[in-house]
Amino acid sequence: MTRLYKLGATVILCENGEEALQLVCKGLSDQRKRRAAHILPYDYILMDCEMPVMDGCEATRHIRQEEEYYGVHIPIIALIAHSTGEDASTMIQAGMDYYLSKPLNGEQLLKAIILMQSK
Repeated sequence: MTRLYKLGATVILCENGEEALQLVCKGLSDQRKRRAAHILPYDYILMDCEMPVMDGCEATRHIRQEEEYYGVHIPIIALIAHSTGEDASTMIQAGMDYYLSKPLNGEQLLKAIILMQSK
């Protein structure tokens, strides 16, 4: 996370997928109350797929359902321990936009962000 701070990012850490989901839901709700529902509460979500309580795939599916209500889409980048074709398929089916292998590489993250911005 130190790398993200050095890049100028504001980082909010969550202990598990359920906490991440709650933060996103609150952020979306707060934006709507401010009459700014079209503005995303987070530019990107880096989602660890192996979190306790609620894993990253389940949290992502719930976030995508919540986003439908608000008509928005927050880019979600999956962080996975092992990169296999099956993992990639699982991440995409869950609604993630991109995936990166852990440990997080700053250069790979910037490439992913640039790629997602160009879509």
